[in-house]
Amino acid sequence: AVVSTQSTGADIYNKIHLDKKWEVIWVTHDKNETDADEYFKEMPWIRLPWSEVATRGASMFKLTKQHFIPSVTMIDLSFNVINPEASLDIEFEQDDFPWAKRCYV
Repeated sequence: AVVSTQSTGADIYNKIHLDKKWEVIWVTHDKNETDADEYFKEMPWIRLPWSEVATRGASMFKLTKQHFIPSVTMIDLSFNVINPEASLDIEFEQDDFPWAKRCYV
C-alpha cells in the first residue's frame, strides 16, 4: 500500500511514476491470495506475486523495518533505503520527490 488512503496513493502514483521513473511494488500482508487479489484490483501499481510473499516479501519487510501497514519505504535501485517512512512525505510533500529522509537537527 502506498499512503494512508489508497486513492491518494493512486493519484500520486499516476501523476509522477512515468515522469520520474518511479515504481511502487505492493507487498501484501493479507492471509490469503483471495483477499490480496480483492484489495489489489483497484491499485494502479505492480505487486509482488503471491508465490513470493513469504520469501521475497518477507525479506523486503526486514530490509524496510516496517511494523505497520499501510507504509512506504523509499529504496533506490541498489535496495538502499533512502526514506524508511515516506508515507507522509508522499502525501504532503509531493514536489520533494524522491522524498529522501530529511535530517532535522
